[in-house]
Amino acid sequence: MVSTPDFVFDGYAIGLSGVVNNRKIPTQLICGIPQTGGFTSAESSNFSFDDVVSIGSVRAWASGRIVLNAGSWESSLEVRIESCQVLRLLSIDEIVLKLSSFHPLEGRPRFSVLGSRFRNLSVAGNSVDVKMNHGSNIDLTNGHSSSLVARIEGVPDWTKDNVIVLPETGSFSFADTLSARSSLMVTMLTVVLDSTLFKGKLTIGSGSLGGYPIVAESAVLSRQMDDPSGNDLTEVDMNDEDLEEVVTELRLWANSHPSPDEPFLFLMGRTLTPYEFLWEVEAKSRIGIVFLRCLVEQSKRWGERPRNFIARATEATGPE
Repeated sequence: MVSTPDFVFDGYAIGLSGVVNNRKIPTQLICGIPQTGGFTSAESSNFSFDDVVSIGSVRAWASGRIVLNAGSWESSLEVRIESCQVLRLLSIDEIVLKLSSFHPLEGRPRFSVLGSRFRNLSVAGNSVDVKMNHGSNIDLTNGHSSSLVARIEGVPDWTKDNVIVLPETGSFSFADTLSARSSLMVTMLTVVLDSTLFKGKLTIGSGSLGGYPIVAESAVLSRQMDDPSGNDLTEVDMNDEDLEEVVTELRLWANSHPSPDEPFLFLMGRTLTPYEFLWEVEAKSRIGIVFLRCLVEQSKRWGERPRNFIARATEATGPE
């Protein structure tokens, strides 16, 4: 039997999140893979937010497991959204995100999006067909953004690449991807509202998969964070429940941020986007460890749970 080190799974699925006119939309479903692996699922139905968005049903699940005798790990997720409408301009019978990953002990991870699709889509009364590219050549360059869309048919005058732009209303972006290290994030539908009545951003049907072996990551961190005093700088005095709550709050914040791929913070010699900051915390990198330790100190000082500080901070720094 192959001797396999422990692995930290990093994956989640979200049905709907966003901010409209400075109001945070109640997140509809979030399923996170436990760091040690396992399965989670959730579902809801008949959700609506003012006259902006409505969804008939959302179902999601996420899982991660070790592949016995292979020295590798695999994870997968699915988000299925039915009967979705946005501003009565976009309607779609079904959005499905299927994402899976295979992480070998050595070498680059592999990802698959086979089965992801849009069914019966209409934009401003026009029937639209989003043709997906399910090929396996996904660019995993750190910070690389792309799309799974091969082409969009139905409204050529409003379409550029994978985006449909409605003048004086906003835009609909389909099947965007963003890679970082050994992770891949996919968002099936991103809505940017920019009209006299509504301003904001919604993400519908999103998920991310990744992870890393504990032994290899700890060795890298130990070299990066050499401490003459002998203290272990790779650990944080935070239990698993609090850590998962903190990461969940950061995920929701990053997914609803109006500019998640643009720099917002300069820290420890690096300029970070919201997504990059999230990944640093999830991976417990040097930056992530420093942030989490500050969070622990604040929670001890004020007798509050760490997630409360994240929630207040994200609300205070929300879009104007």
